[in-house]
Amino acid sequence: MAENTGSPGKTQDQTPHLGIDLLAGRVDQLIKDKVFPEKRLEVEIEFKLVKDKITAAVENGLFEVSKGNSKDSIIKGILHKKDSSVIVNESGSGASGDEAEPVISLMDTARQCLDKNDLPGTENNIFKVNREYSKRVDQVPFRWTFANIYAGYIWIYLTLLLAAIFFIFSSGMDLETQLKVKDPAINATAWGVIGAVLRAMWFLKSKVDSRTYRKAYNVYFISVPFLGGILGAIVYLIILGGLFALQGNVQGQPNQITINPLTIIPFAALAGYNWEWAINLFNRIGDFLMEGTSTTSTAATPKQGLR
Repeated sequence: MAENTGSPGKTQDQTPHLGIDLLAGRVDQLIKDKVFPEKRLEVEIEFKLVKDKITAAVENGLFEVSKGNSKDSIIKGILHKKDSSVIVNESGSGASGDEAEPVISLMDTARQCLDKNDLPGTENNIFKVNREYSKRVDQVPFRWTFANIYAGYIWIYLTLLLAAIFFIFSSGMDLETQLKVKDPAINATAWGVIGAVLRAMWFLKSKVDSRTYRKAYNVYFISVPFLGGILGAIVYLIILGGLFALQGNVQGQPNQITINPLTIIPFAALAGYNWEWAINLFNRIGDFLMEGTSTTSTAATPKQGLR
C-alpha cells in the first residue's frame, strides 16, 4: 500500500511544474511575437540610415576609387546584393584594394543577416560599417570633412544671408525711395527670404545630424532665398488685391490703401518657410477664379426660348 500511495504523489508533484513550464513558454512566445517586429523595425531603420550615410559619403568622394572603378559601381554594391569579394569594373576585370570594398562587403553581410531575421548579426555588421566609416573620415583632411559632412560653407552662406538682411534694415537705408517699391512689399519679400532660410537651416541640420548631406543639395540651398522672396512677394500681392477688392466694393473705387506691415509679415514668413502651404493657397485662388469665370460665362449666355 505504501508503494501505491507513492506513485500518485509523484504524478501530482509533476503536474504543477508541467503547467508552469507551458505557461512560461507561452508568455515567452507572446513577448517574442510582440517584441520581435518592433526590434526588426528598429534594426531596419538603423540599416537604412547607415546605407544612406555611406551612399552620401561615396557621392561626396570620401572613398578613393581604384583605377577603372566608378562611384556608380560602389553605390550599386551598397544598394544591391552582390558578391563584394571582388569589385568588377566597367571593363569586366576584377579590381581589388578598393578602399570602399570592406564597407560594401559588410553592408552586403548585414543585408543578408536582416533577410534571415538575424538581428544580432545585422547590428554587429552595422557597427563594423560605422567603424570603417569613422576610420576613413579620420584619414581625410578636415577641409573635406568641413565641406562634405558638416556642410560648413552652406552654413556660412545661409548665415550671411540673414546678416545681410539685418544689416540692410538696421542701416536706415531708404529702400522705398531707392527701389521705388512700397515698404510693405519690401518687408514681405525680406521675411519670405527669412522664412525660406529657416526652412533650409532646419533641413540642413537634419542632414548633418544623420551624416547624409550631399553635394547635390547645393542647388537647393542656393535657390532657397529666391524662392522664399518670390513667394513672400506673391502673398503680399494677394493680400493687397483682396484689400483693393474689398474697398472697391464699399466705396466704388480702389483708393489708396495703407497696409500695416504686421498684417503682411506673418503670412510672408509662413509662405517662405512652408512652400506647400503657399502653393496650395495659389491653387485654391486659381480654382476659385476659374469657377467664378465659368459661372459668369454661363450667366452671360442668352437662354434660347420660343419666339
